[in-house]
Amino acid sequence: MNYAYCQRDKSGFTLIELLVVVAIIALLMSILMPALSKAKAQAKAVICLSNLHQWALAVSMYAHDNNGSFLTGSTGSTGGWAWMEVLRPYYSDDKLHICPMAKKVKYNEDYVAGGDFYAWNPGTVQDPLYGSYGINGWLCNPEPGETEVFGRPAADNWRTVGVKGAAYIPLILDCGIWDGWPLQTDEPPPLPNMMTEHGVLNSEMRRFCLNRHQEAVNGALLDFSAGKVGLKKLWVLKWHRSYDLAADPPVWPEWMEDFKDY
Repeated sequence: MNYAYCQRDKSGFTLIELLVVVAIIALLMSILMPALSKAKAQAKAVICLSNLHQWALAVSMYAHDNNGSFLTGSTGSTGGWAWMEVLRPYYSDDKLHICPMAKKVKYNEDYVAGGDFYAWNPGTVQDPLYGSYGINGWLCNPEPGETEVFGRPAADNWRTVGVKGAAYIPLILDCGIWDGWPLQTDEPPPLPNMMTEHGVLNSEMRRFCLNRHQEAVNGALLDFSAGKVGLKKLWVLKWHRSYDLAADPPVWPEWMEDFKDY
């Protein structure tokens, strides 16, 4: 027998060796993918916070130019309620409209299911007013003689900057619609990212209660800071002047039960 022939050089892998390599790669992927996904979400959250810092700066500059006052809330006024349009002189990059965690464009007819998406779009894809952030509707300075703004009592509005407790007053946050007037009696959504229909009062906390950033939303506050806001914390912020911080918390739905309490 030719010994050299029996000991010929083997080039290539056996089937068992290939299966072992594939199994190792699959194991590594299963370990690395969650970490990569988390890192990607964290990077998007940083961009979102940067957007909100820019929005806070834009509101600050607007207020500075208007004797410290907010928008009037009047649809017939240049200082009205299309806040992205009103603030246009104070920003130039439309990328500020969108949180990177928002996924698809939704229009008026899709608001109920729109929670996780950017829903600021009055009608057509060409409309420049779109986004994934909403302003606290209680931040406006009604014109003299007005007792209501969109059916809400004007006396509850935060009319100007520099008010006491500004660090606990929401300004602009992740949102499924462009605005909201939360009440302490509002119930959380029964399912994740399930909003109320546009125009339905007394359940507007749902517009902000989106699980967009790991049990939280990002938001800018009236002291013009920006940070992460736990979803349950939304109910202990001072949304309007007569908001009752001593009120009992709502009954949390199952999907929120284990979220951090505040």
